[in-house]
Amino acid sequence: MKPDVIVWSSKSMEKNSFVIRFSIRIPEQKLTYKSGLLELLKFAWIQYLSIFVIFHFIFSKLLKFVFENRIVSSIVVEDQRLG
Repeated sequence: MKPDVIVWSSKSMEKNSFVIRFSIRIPEQKLTYKSGLLELLKFAWIQYLSIFVIFHFIFSKLLKFVFENRIVSSIVVEDQRLG
């Protein structure tokens, strides 16, 4: 004895189909956000650090190039201890 299985199926889609087209108009709104002091300091520190790393890299490479190729005259001076 097999159980009865009932399956719902729609009629053909071509005869009973429909299309809805609509547009929603939402007016532009201003949003004001005030950050706290810690958030401001965090972003300032990140910007400072990123700029520092870039300038330090470029400046160290430039100084190395200048002194290795003797573009600027320089002399080596040893530390002299008083006493």
